[in-house]
Amino acid sequence: MRYPVSFLVFAVLLLGGGLKLSGQTSVSPEHFYSLNGPRSVIDIGNDLALDTSDNVLLTGRIDGNGPAPIYLGDMIALRLSSEGVPSWTRTVSLPGNIAEEGILVASDQLQNVYVAGYAATQPYGPDVLLAKFSSTGEQLWQVQYSSPTNNSPAGSSADFPRKLHVTPDGSRVVVAGVAGGCFKTIDPCLSQPSDPTAACSGKMSTRAHPMLLSR
Repeated sequence: MRYPVSFLVFAVLLLGGGLKLSGQTSVSPEHFYSLNGPRSVIDIGNDLALDTSDNVLLTGRIDGNGPAPIYLGDMIALRLSSEGVPSWTRTVSLPGNIAEEGILVASDQLQNVYVAGYAATQPYGPDVLLAKFSSTGEQLWQVQYSSPTNNSPAGSSADFPRKLHVTPDGSRVVVAGVAGGCFKTIDPCLSQPSDPTAACSGKMSTRAHPMLLSR
């Protein structure tokens, strides 16, 4: 059974000389924010960052309107003010995919927002998906990367981001992660390396490799 999970954000503003936490200390958040997708199935927050004005940037996955139960959701990017007030929310949903998810978020000095994640398709494994939004939430561009080994049947390989870096002026965006690899399931949240003879259509060597993308 799948239970509804909300996209939750907690923000605590600490003033003065700092705060020391012990096992007996409890802290209440100054701002609380949650977001439910249209199907109220499962919504996930994966990463957050602060821009130059201390706005809170978040990314993750929100359930979408695709065909259940196989459709897993859309990539989401959102911004909250330093006071916890939502500024904008944007989703990325690509035709023919069963899921898009934001894994990493970053910002530049102009408060543009960059999200790195994945786009999962059938019958192939997930591709790296990188999107840029303006400070007002306008999507400026998106790029999708599929490694040469990610062209075999569902669940056999995956391209996945692990680190996102943006130069202060936004002139360079670098993503590091994994390319290829042998997996039994297409769901990147659950994928585990497995016996390549069983998962890669009889191929012995669809192995994962380090990946570095630069834009």
